[in-house]
Amino acid sequence: QGLIFFLPNMTWFQPPAFVHRMINEAWRPHALAVNRSTPALPCGEYYAGYTPGPCVSVASQASEDGLSITVQLLNVQPFLTTINLSFRGATSLVSSLVNASWLQSNNTAAVNTPARPEGVLPSWRLLDVSKPIHLARNCFAVFEAAVERAA
Repeated sequence: QGLIFFLPNMTWFQPPAFVHRMINEAWRPHALAVNRSTPALPCGEYYAGYTPGPCVSVASQASEDGLSITVQLLNVQPFLTTINLSFRGATSLVSSLVNASWLQSNNTAAVNTPARPEGVLPSWRLLDVSKPIHLARNCFAVFEAAVERAA
C-alpha cells in the first residue's frame, strides 16, 4: 500500500515501488547459493524476539536456460560498503561488464511528491564486476549478467 499515487492529471511511484519493479524486471526462476567471505553483521535492533536482518543482503538467481543470472544487493547501512563478487563452479560470465540498476537515497525518509515525482529514481549503468563494487548507503542494486554456455 502506498507504493503508487494517483491524481487526475498524474501517477507516480514511491521509492519502494521501484524496488518491486527492479526485482520483477530482473526475475529469474532458479535461486543460486550465495556464500559470504565475511559474517553478516546484523543491522537494527531486536523486535518482538526477532533478530535484525543483515546490514548487507545478497541474493542471486539463474534463468530457466542457465544463460543469465541476476545478483541483488541491499545495503541498509548509513555508509558506503565495498563488495567483491566472485562466481564459482560452472558459472562463467560472458563479460565482466554487466547491466546494473541502482536505487539510492541518502535520506531514508525520502518520498516522491506531486511537485517532485522523480525525486528518487533508479539509475542504470554498465558495471565491471571484476573490480570492487562500491555500494552506496541505503542502496538497492540489481546486476544482470550473461553466462557462457557450458561445453
